Amino acid sequence: MSSKQSQCFMNLQQTKQKQEEQKTRTKTPKIPFEQRINKGISEFKPKHLNKDKTYTKVHQQKMEYKEQSQFRIRAFSQQKQIINQKCIKPDYKPNPSTNLQIDPQKDPQTNPSTNPQTNKQINPQTSPQTNPQAEDQIDAEIQHDYDIKDISNNNDEYQKLLIYTNILFYYNKNQQNLEKQSQSQQGQHKIRGKLYNTLYDHDQNPSYIIQEGEFLVDLNKKQFKLDGQGIEYQGKSNQVKIQGEFKQGVQAQRIPSSQNKSQYKSFSVEPKRIKIMEIIDGQPIQINNRIEKKSTWCKYNQQFYQRDLDIFKSNQWLNSSIIDCYVLSLNKKSEEEYFNLSQDKRRQIKRIYFVTSSLTTNISRLNNIQQGNDLFQKHFLELQEVKYKIQTIYSKIGFPVVSNSHWFFLLFDLEENKVEIFNSLKPNLNAYQNLITKLSELLMVQNPQQSINGNSGSQNDGYSCGYHVCCFMKICHKAQFSNSSLYHYDEKEMRGILRDLINY
Repeated sequence: MSSKQSQCFMNLQQTKQKQEEQKTRTKTPKIPFEQRINKGISEFKPKHLNKDKTYTKVHQQKMEYKEQSQFRIRAFSQQKQIINQKCIKPDYKPNPSTNLQIDPQKDPQTNPSTNPQTNKQINPQTSPQTNPQAEDQIDAEIQHDYDIKDISNNNDEYQKLLIYTNILFYYNKNQQNLEKQSQSQQGQHKIRGKLYNTLYDHDQNPSYIIQEGEFLVDLNKKQFKLDGQGIEYQGKSNQVKIQGEFKQGVQAQRIPSSQNKSQYKSFSVEPKRIKIMEIIDGQPIQINNRIEKKSTWCKYNQQFYQRDLDIFKSNQWLNSSIIDCYVLSLNKKSEEEYFNLSQDKRRQIKRIYFVTSSLTTNISRLNNIQQGNDLFQKHFLELQEVKYKIQTIYSKIGFPVVSNSHWFFLLFDLEENKVEIFNSLKPNLNAYQNLITKLSELLMVQNPQQSINGNSGSQNDGYSCGYHVCCFMKICHKAQFSNSSLYHYDEKEMRGILRDLINY
């Protein structure tokens, strides 16, 4: 081996040795912050001193280093305390009325044999006491974006009602079980309640989700997912569709442990099947190499035909499908505008709800009060937990009514116990007494004061009563958010609004 090769070999060995020494230094075990500080104090090595420095200066330098270290320890503990305060940690305090399942062999304080003073029985079926601070926490969080109603006087099972756009969520403040799911995610809670959620497709047709049970609630994302034992109902009804265990909003089924599979099987994957689809969106379709327009479509839960669009081409009477389409659009728009406001402004608003004419027509035709009550309760199913008291959410409720091919409007003020009648023809109070009596009983209003709106009686033709009612509903909608809204009849403008609303 030449001298150059031997020199290279020695250099390589030296570099490897240095790398190994560096690795051993980096592999030193991690020591907690406070221990590292204390260790640094005990192993303190002062800087190199000149000959003129005395022992007192060395001692002074060591004391300064110790004070700096203690300051760092205090700063670290304060920062740690602030981080812990940001996380929701319900303080668990056992209550004599709260019975927990405790093993007396493992806990000598609860064992009667070791502690004669303790002779209370433990019931494993009861749950821990909820934390009042945690209960106030959810109210404080949701007050910023949601409305909260106290319904303790109207319901024995639930005491709070959370309201947001297309969402009603009932929960019990005294028995709610709040669990922090993740310290890094604020606004998540585990809580038992009942959810009413309305979803809309691209044609504004509603679909309903009604669920009850244990929910995982994300207040920031406005998400309510069943997570635990729960029930999902069939559409807008009290008929049970699914009941059982849910995981993150998806039903799960237990599988025997003998099978080498996961404990839960998800039903979120749709099985293979033959789908027969009926599309009524009004879009052009191809039949036998010919392009044709479909003659039927559905918007705002109303079915329309080409002849409905033809109504706006001439002076024709508006049918109930067009009126009810406008009613549903106003309700949807009102809720969206309401929750776009700040909470302070929302407190000053008297909300209004418009009822479809189909419900009013069916109720007016029934002589049986119980049948009318069943129809009314089915329409307001989401308010069954508050015993169908509409004034829990709304201050006013409006009814477009058709009688003998003529449209008029009834506006109930639930707070003032009044009913206002708008009729584009010359109104007659005696003609509305039967219907007002039926609706007053359903609304739980006793002998409301009746009055005729001053803008009544302005119709001078035989077809425009529906346009007048729509213009009046438009003003009622605007009056929620503005005190300067005045009635103004503009048939041309309303004709365009309704045509664009039902057009595909």
